Amino acid sequence: GARPAFQLEQVMAGALDDPEADEVDLLNILASDVRCLAVHAHLGDHAFSVWPLLALRHYELAVAIASLSVGPDFDGVLPWGLVDNRPFLRCLHGLGRARVRLGQRAAGAEALRRLLRLDPSDPLRARTGLADLGDLDG
Repeated sequence: GARPAFQLEQVMAGALDDPEADEVDLLNILASDVRCLAVHAHLGDHAFSVWPLLALRHYELAVAIASLSVGPDFDGVLPWGLVDNRPFLRCLHGLGRARVRLGQRAAGAEALRRLLRLDPSDPLRARTGLADLGDLDG
Protein backbone atom coordinates (compact mmCIF):
# COMPACT_ATOMS: atom_id res chain seq x y z
CA GLY A 1 0.00 0.00 0.00
CA ALA A 2 0.85 3.66 -0.09
CA ARG A 3 3.28 4.87 2.54
CA PRO A 4 2.88 8.27 4.19
CA ALA A 5 4.94 11.14 2.79
CA PHE A 6 6.94 13.41 5.06
CA GLN A 7 8.97 16.58 4.67
CA LEU A 8 12.14 17.17 6.65
CA GLU A 9 12.71 20.54 8.23
CA GLN A 10 15.68 22.23 6.62
CA VAL A 11 18.22 23.80 8.96
CA MET A 12 19.32 27.25 7.81
CA ALA A 13 17.19 27.02 4.68
CA GLY A 14 18.63 30.20 3.16
CA ALA A 15 22.25 29.13 3.63
CA LEU A 16 22.91 28.77 -0.09
CA ASP A 17 21.02 31.84 -1.23
CA ASP A 18 24.23 33.78 -1.88
CA PRO A 19 25.47 32.86 -5.39
CA GLU A 20 28.89 34.30 -4.48
CA ALA A 21 29.35 31.92 -1.53
CA ASP A 22 32.58 29.95 -1.76
CA GLU A 23 33.82 26.94 0.19
CA VAL A 24 35.08 29.10 3.05
CA ASP A 25 31.65 30.72 3.41
CA LEU A 26 30.01 27.30 3.36
CA LEU A 27 32.41 25.93 5.97
CA ASN A 28 31.57 28.92 8.17
CA ILE A 29 27.90 28.02 7.85
CA LEU A 30 28.73 24.48 8.98
CA ALA A 31 30.75 25.89 11.87
CA SER A 32 27.62 27.63 13.09
CA ASP A 33 25.34 24.61 12.53
CA VAL A 34 26.67 21.28 11.27
CA ARG A 35 23.10 20.11 10.58
CA CYS A 36 22.80 22.15 7.37
CA LEU A 37 22.35 19.28 4.90
CA ALA A 38 22.26 21.59 1.88
CA VAL A 39 25.79 22.77 2.62
CA HIS A 40 27.05 19.20 3.04
CA ALA A 41 25.45 18.31 -0.31
CA HIS A 42 27.04 21.30 -2.00
CA LEU A 43 30.51 20.71 -0.53
CA GLY A 44 30.30 16.99 -1.26
CA ASP A 45 29.34 17.66 -4.88
CA HIS A 46 32.19 20.16 -5.18
CA ALA A 47 34.78 17.72 -3.82
CA PHE A 48 33.50 14.61 -5.61
CA SER A 49 35.59 14.72 -8.79
CA VAL A 50 38.87 15.77 -7.13
CA TRP A 51 38.69 14.36 -3.60
CA PRO A 52 36.00 11.67 -3.36
CA LEU A 53 36.97 10.73 0.21
CA LEU A 54 36.21 14.27 1.39
CA ALA A 55 32.93 14.16 -0.53
CA LEU A 56 32.13 10.84 1.15
CA ARG A 57 32.66 12.39 4.59
CA HIS A 58 30.22 15.24 3.86
CA TYR A 59 27.61 12.82 2.52
CA GLU A 60 28.06 10.38 5.43
CA LEU A 61 27.65 13.11 8.01
CA ALA A 62 24.57 14.55 6.34
CA VAL A 63 22.94 11.14 5.94
CA ALA A 64 23.65 10.33 9.60
CA ILE A 65 22.11 13.64 10.71
CA ALA A 66 18.99 13.15 8.58
CA SER A 67 18.71 9.52 9.67
CA LEU A 68 18.50 10.68 13.28
CA SER A 69 15.66 12.98 12.26
CA VAL A 70 13.55 10.26 10.65
CA GLY A 71 14.43 7.51 13.13
CA PRO A 72 15.47 3.88 12.62
CA ASP A 73 11.95 2.53 12.00
CA PHE A 74 10.96 5.13 9.39
CA ASP A 75 8.83 3.51 6.69
CA GLY A 76 7.46 6.56 4.90
CA VAL A 77 8.61 8.37 1.79
CA LEU A 78 10.49 11.64 1.45
CA PRO A 79 9.39 12.85 -1.98
CA TRP A 80 11.68 15.04 -4.06
CA GLY A 81 8.67 17.25 -4.74
CA LEU A 82 8.81 18.44 -1.12
CA VAL A 83 11.75 20.81 -1.46
CA ASP A 84 13.13 20.45 2.06
CA ASN A 85 13.75 16.73 1.42
CA ARG A 86 16.11 17.43 -1.47
CA PRO A 87 19.34 18.05 0.48
CA PHE A 88 19.01 14.69 2.25
CA LEU A 89 18.14 12.86 -0.96
CA ARG A 90 21.07 14.53 -2.76
CA CYS A 91 23.43 13.48 0.05
CA LEU A 92 22.15 9.91 -0.02
CA HIS A 93 22.70 9.82 -3.78
CA GLY A 94 26.17 11.32 -3.37
CA LEU A 95 26.93 8.76 -0.65
CA GLY A 96 26.12 5.92 -3.04
CA ARG A 97 28.17 7.42 -5.86
CA ALA A 98 31.16 8.18 -3.62
CA ARG A 99 31.19 4.69 -2.14
CA VAL A 100 31.14 3.15 -5.60
CA ARG A 101 33.89 5.48 -6.76
CA LEU A 102 36.01 4.45 -3.77
CA GLY A 103 35.52 0.74 -4.54
CA GLN A 104 32.78 0.10 -1.96
CA ARG A 105 30.28 -1.24 -4.49
CA ALA A 106 27.99 -3.12 -2.08
CA ALA A 107 27.75 -0.15 0.30
CA GLY A 108 27.13 2.16 -2.65
CA ALA A 109 24.33 -0.06 -3.93
CA GLU A 110 22.82 -0.15 -0.43
CA ALA A 111 22.71 3.67 -0.32
CA LEU A 112 21.07 3.82 -3.76
CA ARG A 113 18.47 1.21 -2.76
CA ARG A 114 17.69 3.27 0.36
CA LEU A 115 17.28 6.35 -1.84
CA LEU A 116 14.75 4.46 -3.98
CA ARG A 117 12.81 3.34 -0.90
CA LEU A 118 12.62 6.94 0.31
CA ASP A 119 11.67 8.36 -3.09
CA PRO A 120 10.49 5.74 -5.58
CA SER A 121 9.95 8.41 -8.27
CA ASP A 122 13.77 8.34 -8.71
CA PRO A 123 14.54 11.90 -9.89
CA LEU A 124 18.25 11.31 -9.18
CA ARG A 125 18.33 8.14 -11.31
CA ALA A 126 19.37 5.71 -8.60
CA ARG A 127 17.96 2.87 -10.72
CA THR A 128 20.47 3.73 -13.43
CA GLY A 129 23.30 3.61 -10.88
CA LEU A 130 22.11 0.23 -9.63
CA ALA A 131 21.80 -1.08 -13.18
CA ASP A 132 25.35 0.07 -13.89
CA LEU A 133 26.41 -1.97 -10.85
CA GLY A 134 24.43 -4.99 -12.02
CA ASP A 135 22.34 -4.69 -8.85
CA LEU A 136 18.98 -3.42 -10.06
CA ASP A 137 17.00 -6.04 -8.15
CA GLY A 138 19.04 -5.72 -4.96
